[in-house]
Amino acid sequence: MSVQGSGASAAEWLRRGRRNMRAAEAMLERGLPDMAAFHAQQAAEFTLNALQIRKDGRFTRTHDLRVLASTVSAPT
Repeated sequence: MSVQGSGASAAEWLRRGRRNMRAAEAMLERGLPDMAAFHAQQAAEFTLNALQIRKDGRFTRTHDLRVLASTVSAPT
């Protein structure tokens, strides 16, 4: 399902992605790989959403990284 930008700009989605990546790194350093994996997934989703908003003005609401990557012609 495609969703209009949900009020957040591509820059805001990218900022969220970067913040989640920092959280993933911090969790990994603290020996919490499950939490690191969660935040890394979120970082990837948010970054791909940012790219899709930049490209199409909307993003696809899914957690499937392959689907999100394909919407912006990224390798899967």
